Amino acid sequence: MNYTPGMAVHRIHLKGPWQYEPLRRNGSAADSDELPPPGHATMPCTWQQMLGEFRGVVRFVRPFHRPTNLDSDERVFVIFLAVGGQGEVRLDGLPLGRLETRDGPQAADITDHLRPDMHLTIDLEFDSPDTANPGGLWGPVALEIRRTGGEMSDISPTL
Repeated sequence: MNYTPGMAVHRIHLKGPWQYEPLRRNGSAADSDELPPPGHATMPCTWQQMLGEFRGVVRFVRPFHRPTNLDSDERVFVIFLAVGGQGEVRLDGLPLGRLETRDGPQAADITDHLRPDMHLTIDLEFDSPDTANPGGLWGPVALEIRRTGGEMSDISPTL
């Protein structure tokens, strides 16, 4: 998922509540049935703040509503400003692309998939033994409404 800054009209931060649920443990303890309990978090939040030393795959889910009063020359992107880990992003089950560890923006155009009520789901895997590098959705996650000037060429491919 690449990101090219556009002419942002408005940014809606998806701070919370996010639900998270550990799905699988990695490493030598992978055979253990015991996973950290599911919970709720406000983003941005590092993996370490939520899950400590746990390494594996966690599902993050955030419900949100379709932005209103969109003009015909506006596009809606979901943007991730900093991510530690890698994983799949889905909007109501529709695959949007893959997040990769990056201290910088990644985005997906969701305009053509907007409905009144939606769920953004990220199955994120973090397995870094380096405690100095943050994991998880440690930068803001937001909806960004961009004015295209009516030209689709103003939007660079994101997925």
